[in-house]
Amino acid sequence: MEKIRNGSRLLSKRETEVLQWLCSGKSNWEIGQIMSLSEYTVKNHVSQILKKLEANNRQHAVAKGIEMGLIDFE
Repeated sequence: MEKIRNGSRLLSKRETEVLQWLCSGKSNWEIGQIMSLSEYTVKNHVSQILKKLEANNRQHAVAKGIEMGLIDFE
């Protein structure tokens, strides 16, 4: 449970940015266009986010990100 409390250190800066876009409902392709990354690279970041947050899917990752204070609503 300690890694949940330490969320800011759990995800890389890039992964945190991808998580932010997931919260906005963006697809892998859209995130790739916004961040100048390939869709495949975004997919890998999403996979790492799911693994690190122990989330079952994108929505679960967003919920955990909100709970952990990783998502900025400003």
